[in-house]
Amino acid sequence: MSSYNGNHYSTELGTLSLYLNKTTDGVNFEPIQAEYPATVTNSGGSEIGWMFDLDGNIWGVIRNEDGDASGWGSRIFHADAATPGKWEFTQDESAVDIYESPRMFRFGNELYLVARTDPKGHFWNKDAPQSNLPRWADHYVDLALYSLRPHSTAIWHMNT
Repeated sequence: MSSYNGNHYSTELGTLSLYLNKTTDGVNFEPIQAEYPATVTNSGGSEIGWMFDLDGNIWGVIRNEDGDASGWGSRIFHADAATPGKWEFTQDESAVDIYESPRMFRFGNELYLVARTDPKGHFWNKDAPQSNLPRWADHYVDLALYSLRPHSTAIWHMNT
């Protein structure tokens, strides 16, 4: 069995759908678990990095650049080994930092994230002076400010 992560884009804010599917032939895909719908999350997530821990649980990071009701930035999720199709966010609000092109790996029993990021500022400046703008306009200001700053690649240890 191999797995596939894909995304589907809709024009509404926060309606990107992430799927965890399985295949036996590399052509035909189906949900990883029939009891749960193929869509494991509806958010503004457009990139994802995930890994299994030694117990078979899934841990991951979603780049929430397009935003959802929780804001913009990144979302961390978890799924138990018994229900891999049921992803749950670890926090109600998006983290203000964004992890671009997230990739995860396991070393022993420890999980790590490698991603591009901005060490000099946050992606979502929810407390910035432009916060009195409409939500969509505020997001474009954040995108512009973020794009003008230098970026780097870093590694983080995931606290499971």
